[in-house]
Amino acid sequence: MSLESEIKSLAVEAGFCSVGIAQSDLVKNAHKVMSKASSIVSVAYSYPAYRDIDPPILRGKVARFARGRDYHLEVGDRLEILGRRVAELCGASWGLFVDTSPISDRSAAQLAGVGGFGKNTCIITSESGSWVVLGGIVTDLPLVPDNPADSPCGDCSICLEACPTGALIRPFHLDRSRCISNLTQTRGVVPEHLRPMIGRYVYGCDICQEVCPKNNLLPPPTDSDYFEYPFSAYPDLTWLVRITEDEFLKFVRPTAAGWIGRNTIRRNAAIALGNSGSRLALDALNDALKDADEILREHIEWAINRITGS
Repeated sequence: MSLESEIKSLAVEAGFCSVGIAQSDLVKNAHKVMSKASSIVSVAYSYPAYRDIDPPILRGKVARFARGRDYHLEVGDRLEILGRRVAELCGASWGLFVDTSPISDRSAAQLAGVGGFGKNTCIITSESGSWVVLGGIVTDLPLVPDNPADSPCGDCSICLEACPTGALIRPFHLDRSRCISNLTQTRGVVPEHLRPMIGRYVYGCDICQEVCPKNNLLPPPTDSDYFEYPFSAYPDLTWLVRITEDEFLKFVRPTAAGWIGRNTIRRNAAIALGNSGSRLALDALNDALKDADEILREHIEWAINRITGS
């Protein structure tokens, strides 16, 4: 078995669904992770993609990648295992990257053949579609690279048509300032004309992936924790808009959504409550005003006015 095949087998043993190799010279900023970089081992880690239920009116929605333990930690732990095992195998030096490094995870994945770019700018793998998160290791090993992956989209453009905000301005080009996922992850004021299009998403957005023919959705799980854990797939918006610091640290901080902070997740909950149109949200919104900063207050007042028609 070649060294490349052995490393790929180790990646699969570490829990990754897809793995490929690229030359570090082709991956921008690889040398910022390791000065003597020679190769990139890019990996994809799949997460459960359940078919959504229609949640009750005062429940929000969390994108599938952020349901459960923070994937940065999950993938990082698995990459640590992979890196150590590669070092044991051949004495290589290595460094890892998951989302927050100077390396573009998606570009590395495409160059390494892990998956091709979809017209929605997501990486689409043959194993799990785009229901994956990405990462990899940079190593000083001179490995034989894989061929880059082509886009699997063909003539399909369903995702462009499905985006509520028109953020997919043309194939393979995303206007991040209009992307619902980006809007929920960016601190500050959400442009008022975009707030109604966010619907009840409080973190991320899956719309362009849900419509993709390359993706499959599983039946909803029967595990009650999936629905009842405070910050899960469909969090209680009346709780979330009033979440305390202690509750945030316990229930939200350990997830991929935790980094945006308490007030930003409350802001998102306020927008979602406004979009619910339910007068049952008014008590929670008025209560949340008591400790709201200026930005949060603006969004709460917008939600109240949207519900009452003021």
